Amino acid sequence: MEPLKIHLDSLEMAGKMVDKHIIADSNFPSLINLMRYNVQGGPTVSGLDDHDYPNLNGASISLTNINQMKIHSKIPLPSEVMEHFGQISKAWLTIDSDIYLWSYENESDVAYFDGLNETIISVGLVKPKADIFQSYVKYLLILTTTVEITILGVTILDDTKEVQLVPEPIFTVTTDGVGITTIANTNSGRIFLGSRNGSLFEIYYQAESSWFGKRCKKINHSEGPLSFLVPSFVTMALSEEEAIIQISVDDSRNILYTLGDRGTITVWDINNGGASRITSLSQASLVQNTVNVVKTLDSNNFRPLVSISAITESESVHLNLVVVAATGTRFYFSCTSITNPSSRPLGLQLIHVRLPPGYAANAPVMRPRKVQMAYYRKGTLILVCGGDTETAWCLSNDAYPFTNYLAETQSILPLDSPAWAMEEIIRDSAIHIEKQSTTQGEPPLLVRQHMEPPRKFIFLTAQGAIILMQVRPVDILRQLLLEQRGPDTEAVRAYFQTQSLEQACATCLILATLESTQNAQLSEWATRAFFLYGSQRIAGIGPAIDMHSGFPSINPADLRTSTPRMPPFDSRAQAFRSPAQMGLGTTDIALQHFSAKHSGLYLYVGRILRPIWNIRCIKQEILNNKNVIG
Repeated sequence: MEPLKIHLDSLEMAGKMVDKHIIADSNFPSLINLMRYNVQGGPTVSGLDDHDYPNLNGASISLTNINQMKIHSKIPLPSEVMEHFGQISKAWLTIDSDIYLWSYENESDVAYFDGLNETIISVGLVKPKADIFQSYVKYLLILTTTVEITILGVTILDDTKEVQLVPEPIFTVTTDGVGITTIANTNSGRIFLGSRNGSLFEIYYQAESSWFGKRCKKINHSEGPLSFLVPSFVTMALSEEEAIIQISVDDSRNILYTLGDRGTITVWDINNGGASRITSLSQASLVQNTVNVVKTLDSNNFRPLVSISAITESESVHLNLVVVAATGTRFYFSCTSITNPSSRPLGLQLIHVRLPPGYAANAPVMRPRKVQMAYYRKGTLILVCGGDTETAWCLSNDAYPFTNYLAETQSILPLDSPAWAMEEIIRDSAIHIEKQSTTQGEPPLLVRQHMEPPRKFIFLTAQGAIILMQVRPVDILRQLLLEQRGPDTEAVRAYFQTQSLEQACATCLILATLESTQNAQLSEWATRAFFLYGSQRIAGIGPAIDMHSGFPSINPADLRTSTPRMPPFDSRAQAFRSPAQMGLGTTDIALQHFSAKHSGLYLYVGRILRPIWNIRCIKQEILNNKNVIG
């Protein structure tokens, strides 16, 4: 029994160590904490300090030359291509009243529709509501002209993924003379239309007609219940029209945002199947508020506004919207209560202003200019800039997930011609990581990179489709090992220093455990790097970490503005401190000094087990008045 007890004790100790490292991985700051927001102090600003956009000038040349974005592929397409549907990997073009769709991945699978009589002015692809259409209708294609809105069914063959259009329209709705400028949808299948006169419409559809309405109708949410009493010419005379150029939907909170062509931002609450306008903020008001926050810069740095992106609850509980100006400046907003973020939207409050690269004292002169398109999701911002040369900028905080200020890498890639459209190719993850706290977003990429492929973004230009890939930390290490032909080089050593030893060791194990024979040499080099650089001892895991004493909760007394300079700080160090350093008096694991490879191994194992770590293996049920364990 003694050997068995020793074995069980060792197993229990190993389980506790895995648990400690999973908690350490969860000890990352929330987005609003990175911004140093203070409820009493008002909006904050960042981007003025050198550490906001760290450079690696002191590191190896090989490491500094690695771009966070790289060209994955280039695909020639006809010059008439206008946009693309990332959901089904298809590009589309319109020629007068005809629309053509084909695959930009293999330049085949062409589908078209030529049943309209008027010129198509806007196009959208949406996933329909459940249990409305036949199962073979996977998507709805929305085509709008000056006269009517036509809705087509889209089918996708399971074996070949070939796209086909149902020849006859499912629904046709009149536009009443109002031009449709943009189309958006929710995950539940609701269809929203932005119009040239600033109205927000919804296409409401149901399975069957009823006493109270048709199968499909157009609803104007911008009109009040008594608007029919006021003649339209009076309404037009009293209101100043502003076309809606973009709609962004937050499905996690059921909030919709619109951006007008004059920079007006409007918030809509679309909860429980309705749509009520909450507030609007003009570009002039936003610029004035920003000038009061960033007193050292001219107002031209904050306008015009070119893009809006909803921030989902999985990324931030407290922040709801990011707005991008043509200069690359970002404005982060909250439209709910900071102290009660689960409440319904109340207004639009400016939380943080993030300046683009180039505003720090020692920063290079290059800045993003003439931003034409912008895309933001999960901490990554893509900017398409015009001017003498077309460029794509990528700003991301993936490389610095555990600092307590917002630090981002910057990458610039030239585009061979002006971009007409840009979109992320989103693939659903096969594995979902449960959040450790209701006030915390999903863990950073460093924790998820072993089970998520690199993110890809498609740009449509006159020369064709360009697919850019955002590299992960493991991709950078792979590239360094292959280029340097082994681990014993200055570039790999610099990588371990910039990533921290235990994090780099955990990343090494992803490559070291590759099974394919074609990666045998890479696996060997990663293994050598693991032992070569992981032998240095670091502070071991001490007591359990109190998640509420870390970053996820907002403590106004601890938050300051992000404008003053701050020394770099790694929040993960809290997870590897001694009890005395953490202010805790008890410990369930004796404090030890472990090597980086020891901590890296536990981090890697913890990340693999994280999706199932807190799932119960057995459960107790009552069956026939008896307790049954299953």
